[in-house]
Amino acid sequence: MNIPALSTALSQIDILREVNIALLQKNMDNMEVSNLNLLKSIETSVSPNIGQNVDIKL
Repeated sequence: MNIPALSTALSQIDILREVNIALLQKNMDNMEVSNLNLLKSIETSVSPNIGQNVDIKL
């Protein structure tokens, strides 16, 4: 068993895991910003007067 090679491989795995976690966190942050921007655009696109009154003819 090659202990130095095993130690190097485990260190690389730890680094890759940390990089993947950092990327996932960054993606989650980006998605949160995108969702907030989408909600803001939906709120501003809706006319506040539409849907408040219903005309009924009998």
